Amino acid sequence: MATTVCLYVAETVIIAEDTKEAGFTVISLHPGVVDTDMGSRPQEIVDSAKPEISPEDTAKAQVELYDRLTKKDTGKFFGYKGDILPW
Repeated sequence: MATTVCLYVAETVIIAEDTKEAGFTVISLHPGVVDTDMGSRPQEIVDSAKPEISPEDTAKAQVELYDRLTKKDTGKFFGYKGDILPW
């Protein structure tokens, strides 16, 4: 995983801890490899995974995940499918 993603998730954990008593639920979320102009470039040009989901489908999945979150989820790193991702 890229260093910037690790820093992003670590910052989420810090913010989650700082806001826990105020009742906030703070998470990091990976939207998946989204089929966009950037995500659909030829693999020879970009060393990345092939797109797996449309922008519309990832947005829908994210909203469904948000609706299921509880305070116990604060500080976690989720994939758009609702799975907890390692970092």
